[in-house]
Amino acid sequence: MDIPQSFVDATCNDLYHCRTIASIFFTCALTMFLCTWVAFRPDVAKNPREAWWKRLLGRVGSIILAILAPERLLIRAFGQWVFSCGKLKELLEKYPTCSWTETHAMFAHMGGFQLVSRDYSKKTPLYGDQFFNEAINGEIELPDISEDEIRDRGKGDGVAKTLTLIQTLWFVVQAANRVNQGFDVTELELVTLGHVVLNLLIYWSWWAKPMNVRYPINVYPKESEAGSPEREEQRDRDASRELEDVESGPLPMPPQSSLPFRMKLGILLGGEGLPSWRKPLRMIVPVALFLFFVGIFGAIHCLAWNSPFPTDAERSVWRVCALIVTIAPVFIIVIAGIIDAVNGRGFLEGFSVFLGLVFILLYCSARICLLILALIALRDLPYTAYEIPSWLIYVPHVN
Repeated sequence: MDIPQSFVDATCNDLYHCRTIASIFFTCALTMFLCTWVAFRPDVAKNPREAWWKRLLGRVGSIILAILAPERLLIRAFGQWVFSCGKLKELLEKYPTCSWTETHAMFAHMGGFQLVSRDYSKKTPLYGDQFFNEAINGEIELPDISEDEIRDRGKGDGVAKTLTLIQTLWFVVQAANRVNQGFDVTELELVTLGHVVLNLLIYWSWWAKPMNVRYPINVYPKESEAGSPEREEQRDRDASRELEDVESGPLPMPPQSSLPFRMKLGILLGGEGLPSWRKPLRMIVPVALFLFFVGIFGAIHCLAWNSPFPTDAERSVWRVCALIVTIAPVFIIVIAGIIDAVNGRGFLEGFSVFLGLVFILLYCSARICLLILALIALRDLPYTAYEIPSWLIYVPHVN
């Protein structure tokens, strides 16, 4: 039996027993924004002297895009983490006594260093693998900077992190408690819960990445003149180090047992620890993990399979879109592998690209439809969606 709207309005005048549509929307929007704001860690800007309002607009735009497409940000964060761990392994093999950590590697990957010519006439930002290639090839001096110094350059907001933690915990607990007590959880809350899960994974991937660094650190090329005093001194140090290495035995890199767990995991997921004959399999683990986590994101939407919707048509569209969001990434990854395998084979490559674009379009359309359906479903919620367990109002949160 449907509950008259007038009865709902009258009962929900007491905010200690019921919540309103506005409070549901505001809580979900704020939770998504806070999670994304804290998890998002931009690279070092190419123009550090850019006006503050331009930087703010750029970050807000990136946050909005990340809210609309958190999967894209997850791919970026996960890829940077795995890549940085792999490059750090190569660097430690080149310089066994180097004290660099995962934080150093992430800082280098995000453009934390810029190459400055000896006469200071040219400054070149180093992003991605540029720094690692220069350092591993011995073309630049390896910066002697501690992990604490790098973290000190970041501008992490402890207040925002604490607020986000409290708000997220409250949101998850109240959603679980609603299910336990038989209260309806709105579709918008399920969408928000999916964002929370993905942002936790993004935060994990970027755990060691400094936040909001504006100015890069200068690095310099090694002196090329053979007879220069600096070059001779460096050569003496290298020779002395090589002699010590010979006397103490080969030391390709620090023993695996001494590496932090996160770095060992990143090396494993990046396939850097695989023997050469198994290198083609290096992408299986990260791809499988990505599909698993995106599958969880889609499965959360499937939790509303039998939830009440304003119309049967909306319920049917929700079910179809939830299935697409859950399954489509598998087809996209498989098609990407086929495109790589048939590279340059005319029709097969063109057809595979077309098929991949179709699935990407389907996925994006389904994601947009789910968000729209979650919003318009607020117009006609069941009565139990308004009810709230009284003890939850005493848990600190923003509402």
